This record gives sequence, C-alpha cells and structure tokens, in this order.
Amino acid sequence: DLGGWFSQCDYSAERMNTFVTERDFDTVASWGLDHVRIPVDYNIFENEDGTWKQDGFDRVGRALSWAKARGLKAVLDLHKTFGFSFDSGEKEEGFFSSETCQQRFYRLWDRLSASFVDPDHVAFELLNEVTDRSFIGTWNRIADECIDVIRKNAPDSLILVGSYWNNSPEAVPELDP
Repeated sequence: DLGGWFSQCDYSAERMNTFVTERDFDTVASWGLDHVRIPVDYNIFENEDGTWKQDGFDRVGRALSWAKARGLKAVLDLHKTFGFSFDSGEKEEGFFSSETCQQRFYRLWDRLSASFVDPDHVAFELLNEVTDRSFIGTWNRIADECIDVIRKNAPDSLILVGSYWNNSPEAVPELDP
C-alpha cells in the first residue's frame, strides 16, 4: 500500500513527485509481491469547482506504468471523494445525501476508468472504508450505478467494493451481490 503519496498528504508537487519514486517500485517487486495498492484522493484529479487537473492523471498514469514494467498489478483506490472521507478530520461531508457529490463521484470514475483501463494490470477500488452501517442502502445504490459507469469503459476490469465498518468482512453480506 503506497499510502501518503497521492492521499492523506499535503498535495504539494514536491511530495507527489518525490514521496514514492520509480526505485520504490523496484523495491516492491524485489520483495516478491505481485501488486501494489495506490490510494488516491479526488483532489489530485479535480479542482474545487470540479474542473480537471491533468497533472494528477499524468502522475497516476506514470505510477501505473512503473508497476506494470515490473510485473506488478495495481489497485487504484479512491481514498477520498468529494463529500466523503473515512477520516472525519478531512471535513468531507454530505456524499451519501447529495446528488451533486454522487454525480461528481460517477464523473470521476468515468474519467479514471477511461484513462487507466488495463484489465490485466489495474483494478479499481470504488471508495475506501465506508464508515457507517447507516450508509449501506445508499452505498449499494451508488456502487451499482458506479459499476455501470466503469463497465462502459472497462468491461473486463476487476472492481473492488468494500462495505461499511471500514471494509470489515462481517459487513460484506450486506453488499448487493
């Protein structure tokens, strides 16, 4: 898990360009691992008004190419979306009750899945750690709709959907099949 690089960080260009480097992918591969998880926050791809930040897509694309060159698969994990973070200190709120936030989520996944479709090497994790059981009905609906969005671009890609209680196994049975 390459956390703290494109997620839960200060978002400075220096950090995103140097916190993890191509050499780190050599190290991961040397450990005999077969994949890396790359947490990303929406705000490396979007400005506050929802316009795109191309440099975020370029950085993540470069990371995915480094993984692939070393025979590593990658899980692209949306760690924070507009209106939701598992960490209340991020002050992202309203996602589960806001159509506007949900539409931005679908729009982001449309762009991510179109940009990074590579079913043999890249899996998509919809949202990190849905925190509260009260969200499960809404989360099931959102996840179903988002899967449809992704499938238009990436019909064969693996999509990971976690449940509440921060993706705990006990909550998996409450996900829609």
